[in-house]
Amino acid sequence: FQSYETSATAVYSVLVMLAMHPEIQDRVFEEVRSVFPDEVSSVGYDDMKKFPYLDMVIAETLRLAPPIPCIGRQTLNETELRPGVRIPKEMQVVIPIYELHRRKEIWGPEADRFNPDNFLPENIAKRHPCAYMAFSKGPRNCIGFRYAEFTLRVLLITLLRSLKFSTTFKYHDIVFMPKVTLGYEVEPLLSIEVRA
Repeated sequence: FQSYETSATAVYSVLVMLAMHPEIQDRVFEEVRSVFPDEVSSVGYDDMKKFPYLDMVIAETLRLAPPIPCIGRQTLNETELRPGVRIPKEMQVVIPIYELHRRKEIWGPEADRFNPDNFLPENIAKRHPCAYMAFSKGPRNCIGFRYAEFTLRVLLITLLRSLKFSTTFKYHDIVFMPKVTLGYEVEPLLSIEVRA
């Protein structure tokens, strides 16, 4: 259930972001069309490396709308985060991924803006590796994250090659509702057009 729910939420969120940002959707479409000029008959593992901009769009969407907005962990040992700040052994810790992904000191003054360039290699290199953790980090990360990444790509490549998405809903009107997975207070409706 968890895999299905988070994957479905992630695909929907990417489509919402692309519908709200048609210039970015056009760029993704051109990338997909360059690999699949006629139609998508099958997507192989080697094909996955041919979509760097789509990968940036997915990562940026998961930054702004992580399917799991927070995670909990328990410390195994007493841990010193920095001088004077200690976490006792066996303490429950909540990591607010949604808030972490929007911190201006990490993501810049426009941290709330949808900007796939946040995931250009040179921008990734400037950030701490744990600044982005859509699938958690470390030995307790999401067991199905590789499956989720592959599924997202295949679905989006297939959908975006033949369909165009639009919406009248505005990005600044999105209100997220944290539940078990991140949801929308009002789900933006999408219009779908078949590409010629």
